[in-house]
Amino acid sequence: MGRGAERRAAVADLGEAVRSAIRNPIGSPSLSELVLRHGKRTLILVDDSTRSTPQSLILTILLDELNAAGSGRRRHFNRGRVGYAPPHESG
Repeated sequence: MGRGAERRAAVADLGEAVRSAIRNPIGSPSLSELVLRHGKRTLILVDDSTRSTPQSLILTILLDELNAAGSGRRRHFNRGRVGYAPPHESG
């Protein structure tokens, strides 16, 4: 594990864990509060395919939450990679 990393138990329902984290962030207003406060334009950055992040699941939930908060799904752009990140090394 990397510096500062700690082992945690597996999540039983990843989708519900993502929803809960978006709706109840630690030390920050919820996504819906941020949309209400700061407007309806949103930029979403994701990691590239060298990471094992379940992007499809997370993005589907995130877009649903943004839509429910009033951001809407009017414009979505895929901008490709801006830079290169070496593959993540575990261990």
